[in-house]
Amino acid sequence: MKKFWISFQLVMLLSGFGTTHMALSQSVLFEGPANLPSNPPNPPIIGSTKAWLWYAEKGALRFGDFEPSFWEKDSMGRSSSAWGTDNRASGLQAMAWGQDNISTKSDATSWGIDNLALASQATAFGTFCQAEGQASLAAGSHLFARSYAEIALGQYNKLQVNHNPITFDSSNYIFTLGNGTTSLNRSNALEIFKNGKNRFHALNFISDTINVVVDNQMISVENLSYLKIKASLPDIADQHTLILSNGIKTGQLLYLECILNSCQFLDGSSNAELTVNHDLQPGDILHLIWDGEQWLEIFFSDN
Repeated sequence: MKKFWISFQLVMLLSGFGTTHMALSQSVLFEGPANLPSNPPNPPIIGSTKAWLWYAEKGALRFGDFEPSFWEKDSMGRSSSAWGTDNRASGLQAMAWGQDNISTKSDATSWGIDNLALASQATAFGTFCQAEGQASLAAGSHLFARSYAEIALGQYNKLQVNHNPITFDSSNYIFTLGNGTTSLNRSNALEIFKNGKNRFHALNFISDTINVVVDNQMISVENLSYLKIKASLPDIADQHTLILSNGIKTGQLLYLECILNSCQFLDGSSNAELTVNHDLQPGDILHLIWDGEQWLEIFFSDN
């Protein structure tokens, strides 16, 4: 270690560090020990300060203005780097760039302002984003990616209560596109689950479930794009046939999701052209588009 320190001082002197000018056309090499020690000494810096630090015993790089605790060795992961203001990269090979970003696990990265990467291989960037699932990504504003390999984009996405941050769970999100406005008003324009199911949400959608209680019940679509439907008992589809009102403009998309019991949507009934008659069971999703005269089937997910 003494040999390294002498060599380091010599390189600094020859390159012009500590003098009034830098030497022209001089390369600078900072080389640490071949094997990093298991219990490295404290870094040679104390207190909040603006500094450039090569922490050789951990192979870590710091550049910027950090509060005192961020200069401590436990805040610096091996082979990690942090640049900017009050960033902490405490995980192995972690990185944090910008302002007030924290990366706590191995290979985690965060950059922007006030982002948290709290799982291995997780990435959070933008502002106030949090990646909690392993190999997850949260990119935008005020987002959460909480399950394994989940991607969250946009802003203020709606959170999933039950989530597995470590292993693949088919009921968890794999992708969300947030379109909320505040932390108290979170919502998603799009949700895709690991089992392949997807759910589209319109900016204008019904706040409650539509209950189909009679046969040939008319459902008013208006400017809605996502309708949740349930049928009353008895659970017999052809006793709960539904009819849709006309769309309000050509190209209007409509997503029907059955959530309880069974109902029926018939090809050729009123203003609908389907590939076949559909008995909608819980979990089934039917995608339609209004062509100006009738509802045309785009896709049916038989779940």
